[in-house]
Amino acid sequence: MPKILREYPWKISYTSNTHNTITDFYIPALECAIQYDRKAGFFSSAILSKVARGLGAMLHNKGRMRLIMGCQFSPQDLQAIQQGYELRDALLSRLDADLKPPESFAQLKHLEILSWLI
Repeated sequence: MPKILREYPWKISYTSNTHNTITDFYIPALECAIQYDRKAGFFSSAILSKVARGLGAMLHNKGRMRLIMGCQFSPQDLQAIQQGYELRDALLSRLDADLKPPESFAQLKHLEILSWLI
């Protein structure tokens, strides 16, 4: 499969009646993309798990995603967002206190893997 967005054999249009828009469009597009911007009146975090393969490839390519969405979060989404901020803050505090510059190439690679996961 081409990894360049312009070289992918895109169709003129995608409809849920005749295509699986997740596998036929979103995942291949995200796998090729380095930036994804989207505005949506409704957003569900469930879509993130459905396009995880595409998002993983985009992030591996140092891609960025920006979302503007309506405030229609489920209570579970809001809790996950809050926990994410709390974990990020705790991790930053811990790293600031304990992290020393890598002393070897192997240590650097371990930190790169950690940063990619975060």
